[in-house]
Parts: sequence; C-alpha cells; structure tokens
Amino acid sequence: MKNLFDYLKNLLPSGSKKEWDIAQVTLFVENIHSMKRFYTQVLGLTILQDFETEVLLGLPQGSIPMIRLMTAENTGTRKTNLTYYLGFEIPKKQLLGDLSNHFLLEEQMIMATCDDGYSEGFYIMDPEQNRLKFYCVKKDLLLEDVNHEMQYLEGNEVTIPIQEFIQLGDTGVHGLPAKTRLNQVHYIVNDIQKTSDFLTKNFQFKTTYDYVAERINFQINEHYYSIAVNEWQVIDATHTMYGVREIMFFVPEIKVIEAIVERLEEIEWPYLYQDSELKVLTPDHIRYHFKVGERL
Repeated sequence: MKNLFDYLKNLLPSGSKKEWDIAQVTLFVENIHSMKRFYTQVLGLTILQDFETEVLLGLPQGSIPMIRLMTAENTGTRKTNLTYYLGFEIPKKQLLGDLSNHFLLEEQMIMATCDDGYSEGFYIMDPEQNRLKFYCVKKDLLLEDVNHEMQYLEGNEVTIPIQEFIQLGDTGVHGLPAKTRLNQVHYIVNDIQKTSDFLTKNFQFKTTYDYVAERINFQINEHYYSIAVNEWQVIDATHTMYGVREIMFFVPEIKVIEAIVERLEEIEWPYLYQDSELKVLTPDHIRYHFKVGERL
C-alpha cells in the first residue's frame, strides 16, 4: 500500500521532476575569431561574454549558455581534436528541415545523416572539424523499443536521403530554433574501459549500449544517452589538444555532489570543491564540472 508521500508525489506534474542535464560544453579552439563567427552567424547563437581568449555563447531566447570557446595554448605543430560530435536536440522534425535549408543557404555541407533507432538527424562540421549533430527524437518512442543493432559509424554515412529533411522546411529559420538543447557529447578517449569504469563508479552513469567497435554510451537522465566515448583515433600526448575539454552538468541537489566527493575520496582522486561546485579531471583530462541547477 502506498504511503502519503508516494501519493502526493504522484500528483506532481511530470515536468516538476529535476534530473541531471548537460549545462554547457567548453571547446578548446585554435582560431577563436573564426569559430565565434561560425557559431553566431551560422548557428545563430548570441554572445553572452566576450574576452580576448574566451567567448561564452548561448541561445538568444533567454540568453541560455550553451558553448564556451577558449583559445588553446599551442604546445606544438601537431594537433588532435578530441570531439567526435556535439548533439543538439531540435524539438520538431519540421524545424530540423528548416535548419537543413538554412545551412545549405549558408553554404554549409551536410556531411552525413543518421538514424540510430532513437533519433534521426544530420551532421555538419565547424571550421575546426568538430562534428555537430542536429537531431529530433522519434515521436511516441519507448526506449525499450529502440533498435540496438544499428551498425554504422555514426557521423560518416548518409543513411537517410537529405531531401527528406530539406522538403520539410518552410519557415525560414536563421539558426538554432528556440528550445534547442545541447543533449549529447561524444568524444575520443585513450582507454575506453578505464574511462567507462571511472564514469560509472564515481558518477553513477548507466551504460546503455555499445555499438560499432569500441563505443560506449552513458545515460544520465531520461534521454537515451548523453555522453559517448570511443577509441577511434590514437591520442598522442605531445600534440596540442583541441575540441571538448570541459562538460558542465546541472544536478538536482547538493547531496548528489557530496556523494560524488565521497566516492572520489575513497579512491584518493584529486578534485576541486568550492562554492558548492565540483570540478574533476577524468582519466582523459576532460574536466567534469558539477553544479546544482536546472535548464530553463
């Protein structure tokens, strides 16, 4: 028999449930000026903060932070980009069609389309070869019905004719539509098993599925996955690293952060816990930043 607390909890609207979310992503870049121009003119993001070596960008509706660009310290002539893709969830498929038309008008090549059983969309690249994925979740989809056997190298193939998206567009959008969310970050690591062990043990991420050689996805909320890692490229420590360097997460309450700190203490892993915010370097030197909050 349910107690009073359970009964009252069930009366709350589903939207009141707080959960983990990706708050923003930091990219190390080589040319901050060309990258700023791309993300403002092509993606339609607005500048929230602008410094000589750092720019914070977000959606113009509500000035919601999304991407931070930082000039990387060049340590050599060779470089490695750690980003495989950033995934932007678009609220409606028609808006995905509008966006594809906008990119074509901006002379941005759509390099691939995708259907991973959970969502469908397409990819472009920014000036520094970060893949950008724009997708919408299939309507009325139950996660248990998702096809886990989709076998393709996501981001490299055309699996849906691009005309299917282009013919949907008719509203003339000029960038990312309102309510777009940066919901997926896929990056390259040196040791996928070491990374997986660290993320699951310390942050309690759930693995969803592992498809195409050496890829693991991690679930942090109701979305099918939010983080993905792979070993599809050899990482040379002597190279200058570009691409994904920090992921900021919103968590629902301070107890979540305190629990992470306890687990890090147990394994004697270094961290910075200050002003109720936690910063941790993962084994791949990607900083995970946790703070209490929720996306608007």
